[in-house]
Amino acid sequence: MMFRIVLTLFFVFTPVFAQDGLSSLFTPYGEMQTALAGDDLAVAKQSATQLQAAISAVDEGQLNDPIKKAWAHQKSHLQGAAAKAQEAGDIATVRTHFKTVSVAMIALSDVASPDGFSQFHCPMAFDNKGANWLQKGTTTRNPYFGSSMLGCGVQVKAKEKHNHKHH
Repeated sequence: MMFRIVLTLFFVFTPVFAQDGLSSLFTPYGEMQTALAGDDLAVAKQSATQLQAAISAVDEGQLNDPIKKAWAHQKSHLQGAAAKAQEAGDIATVRTHFKTVSVAMIALSDVASPDGFSQFHCPMAFDNKGANWLQKGTTTRNPYFGSSMLGCGVQVKAKEKHNHKHH
């Protein structure tokens, strides 16, 4: 009986992964972007913690070759930046680490399937060096400036689901 309960709980609380194996990363990433756009330090840090858990849960054996290659290049950058964001004491530091997280997530989105996400660019972020991020929707919600310049930035491109089936 106990085994059946544990097994049921496992299936109820285990996230459903899309075929690409990385889709679970995009939910906490999107929550982090939304929290930063809303100037919410606590939720941004909580989302960074959830992102770390999603990174740890990726089953590399289930990744196809293009995704596996991208994951191998981005995993350590993503892990390190998410951990630093979670440990940061202020929102400016979280935003700095979010930039690194975003670089990795954008690279992964080029081979994965982040349905509904678009890539945005803010030319003024980080002393006019600029920075990109992914978000859902088409209305700019700048995570680097939050409410002080929420609409600063432009949509660069929509991310489309990739079909990785071979015929």
